[in-house]
Amino acid sequence: MDITHNLSANDCIAGRAEKENESRPLCSIITAAYNCEETIGKTIDSVLQQTEKNWELIVIDDGSTDRTPTILAEYAQKDSRIRFLQNESNQGVAETRNRGLDASRGSYIAFLDGDDWWQPEKLKKQIAFMRENCCHISCTGYYRVDFEGNNTLGTIVPPERMTLQDLYRKNDIGFSTSMVESSLAKTARFQSHELLEDFLYWLDLLKNGQEALSLSESLVFYRAAPHSRSSNKLKMASARWKTLRRKLNLPLRKAVPYFLYYAYASIRKR
Repeated sequence: MDITHNLSANDCIAGRAEKENESRPLCSIITAAYNCEETIGKTIDSVLQQTEKNWELIVIDDGSTDRTPTILAEYAQKDSRIRFLQNESNQGVAETRNRGLDASRGSYIAFLDGDDWWQPEKLKKQIAFMRENCCHISCTGYYRVDFEGNNTLGTIVPPERMTLQDLYRKNDIGFSTSMVESSLAKTARFQSHELLEDFLYWLDLLKNGQEALSLSESLVFYRAAPHSRSSNKLKMASARWKTLRRKLNLPLRKAVPYFLYYAYASIRKR
């Protein structure tokens, strides 16, 4: 589907939608939750503490075997803006996020993983940034912290603009920092992949000439779990190479420079 004409830089669809239907949430926040009883409370609390109050949080439990569903149900009972959904069985993060997309009603869609959390002004500042720049995809800087959330391991500030070719080299969009204008967000689906669901989703959104803009301020805390899927650098590198060559069908003369840049950036990040 070619969306370039429909979502041009001079046409702020989200702004029009907000005026046409002010009763709907300004922003839908989608959180896929699986066995995150230790962290999900801090995640949801950070949403409740947002200075922007016009939101809905769609949190979907993906067949957790710990206390995650109980915690989510308790939060949903306390605040009607929290919509708690449950998968009948474990579907994986891609299908769970797609369910959130289908259920969303906001003019903007933000994503927040169940072990990350936001600064109180994250939503307000990012929505203002998107309106001012009339952009349809945005992200912010973020802090990498240890699993306990006590020690900062580094600060990541993405480039001001990111195109499809930039993402081929390196994905600088922190997932829990991202926000997408709703009608654009729903033109793509998350694809099941062991490691690269986020990356593949951004590629789909940017493939028709869209750009992602970055708000340079760090407004998100990203919890670096020591045994997460993305912590295995060799597996990530292998998945990236296969994506460049097999899924995107890039010739070697293009795939090799993109991959070498990615590998160099990954080594620097360690």
